[in-house]
Amino acid sequence: MNIEISSIDKRQKKTLFNIYQLYIYELARYFDAALNMDGLFSFNRGHLEKYWDKKGVHWPYFIHVNGELAGFCLLRKYPYNDQRYDIEQFFVLSRYQGQGIGSSVFNLLLEQYPGKWQIRVMEANLPALEFWTKCIAKKTTKSSRELEVEFGANMHFIRFGLIAKK
Repeated sequence: MNIEISSIDKRQKKTLFNIYQLYIYELARYFDAALNMDGLFSFNRGHLEKYWDKKGVHWPYFIHVNGELAGFCLLRKYPYNDQRYDIEQFFVLSRYQGQGIGSSVFNLLLEQYPGKWQIRVMEANLPALEFWTKCIAKKTTKSSRELEVEFGANMHFIRFGLIAKK
């Protein structure tokens, strides 16, 4: 299986907006998300614009498996601590889940961006919490997990650091 990530070009925003609908659908079991009259989930598209407006602190990626679009990852420098990388959003289509694709993508990102990291997971999203806890445990024995409130939601913050390979 060939797993790759590719930067999302500004011209590919519509594709990201489309797949973001699937992401919200998956997360809708953990927060209140309703369809609008067009049958779409409403979200602030401007929130995603920063990935092209603030280069050097935001990195949008598509995930590809054997050349097919399989998900996305939105990586950034955390706005409240710009010394820490933060996966703001991470999504693998359900047909690709459970095959090691998410952890492979995580490893690709860690290789490209060594340093201090954090992963934030909604408190109710136990499958994601289990996934990230396992991924991080394979990379480091030193991590911390705290329950914090961010934008009115309880979130698990998992923090860890990695040193660049020499």
